[in-house]
Amino acid sequence: MRGMFSMIVALALAFAAVPAAAAEAPPAAETWQPVQVFIGSWSGARTAGGSEEKVVRQVESSTDNRQLVVLERPNGSDAASWGAIAFDDARQALVLRPYGEAGIAASELVLEKVDPNANRLVFTTPAGSPRPTRLTYELAGWNEYVERLEEGKDGGSFALVSETRFKRGSSRLALKAARAASDRTAKR
Repeated sequence: MRGMFSMIVALALAFAAVPAAAAEAPPAAETWQPVQVFIGSWSGARTAGGSEEKVVRQVESSTDNRQLVVLERPNGSDAASWGAIAFDDARQALVLRPYGEAGIAASELVLEKVDPNANRLVFTTPAGSPRPTRLTYELAGWNEYVERLEEGKDGGSFALVSETRFKRGSSRLALKAARAASDRTAKR
């Protein structure tokens, strides 16, 4: 009887230790350094296919500090979850995961290049992706940036799909969608 009690206590202690060991800490602050400047509210104009639309974007940390959630409201429509940026342990890199609302065919883009001055970030699809995609961010100070979406063509060249010029704004989008997006990507 005493042996059975000891075994139950040992199992209970083992199970109690599992959640503490399994709970990972959020990525270190320096991991987020290249994308910190994007946190906040932005407004801008997107040019695509010869037309232009006004866009409002909100970037903020998720409730668990494991990703940045991106909301967007084009042309005054309802805010939608545009995507999320998270640290991928396997790749040891930041990964941007656009949602369908983003209009990007790729399921994830990996941060490939950061210039030494941190003024240019380039996210690309992993090698061998069926639809090569590149998303480039060029900063013009702390309050302005340009986002260029390009898709690969035969022969390895890229064609511009859209260009959006953002300026730091004061509009805040509904955060309920951000929380839902956070829950959605946390389960991936």
